[in-house]
Amino acid sequence: MKIFLLCTFAFAQAAAAFAMTGRARAETYVVGIENIEYMPHYSAVGEEVYGYIRDLLDAFAKDEGINFRYQAYPIIRLSRNLATGIVDFKYPANPGWIEHSGATLIYSDPVAEFTDGLSIKPENRGKPIKSIALVRGFTPQAFQKQIENGEIHVSEHDSLRDVVQHVLRGRSDAVYANKSVVKYFMANFLHKPDALIFDDQENVTRDSYRLGTIQHRKIIEKLNQWLAKNSGRIGKLKKSYGLE
Repeated sequence: MKIFLLCTFAFAQAAAAFAMTGRARAETYVVGIENIEYMPHYSAVGEEVYGYIRDLLDAFAKDEGINFRYQAYPIIRLSRNLATGIVDFKYPANPGWIEHSGATLIYSDPVAEFTDGLSIKPENRGKPIKSIALVRGFTPQAFQKQIENGEIHVSEHDSLRDVVQHVLRGRSDAVYANKSVVKYFMANFLHKPDALIFDDQENVTRDSYRLGTIQHRKIIEKLNQWLAKNSGRIGKLKKSYGLE
């Protein structure tokens, strides 16, 4: 009888452990990030992701008792990988952007605000913009009409570094990107903080980055609740990264 009880107890423990392991696996989600240097918001190469969004999502995951694993992909492939279920979430996302896969996304509340526009050489301020350089997959919404009409030529590149160098060499008139990102890149990577300035006289887009998903509405809802409850904490995190 003792042997039977011991066996029963051992089996119950094993079953419980297996169930806990299964739950742990079920609560691990893959967040796909654009594989570009876009600090202070994020920098992503392979599974190496850091920056503001990594700190924010890790804090949420810890409080919620779930796990996030990160994987970087080119912008267009990231969209397709979300649609096919290779990743559970994508960042950044925004309802106003073109979703390359054509899928309909569920979006979180804003996790960071941004200002997109043109950064130019100081000597070019006031001159007409005839060409812009941007990261491949970006959509310069504020300039779509001029692009479609042939008034502005677009040059696409695989990295922000290539975009910036293209403009510094005079091959395009302006960088189209996030204002804070270009400022951070010029100061911390090229060590030329004054080589480009933000042209606030041209079209400027002010909006927000969000977390996007197709299947995980409940996690998005929990994230929204967490964002609302932790506004002070998030504000301090943004300030530490020099964000808006």
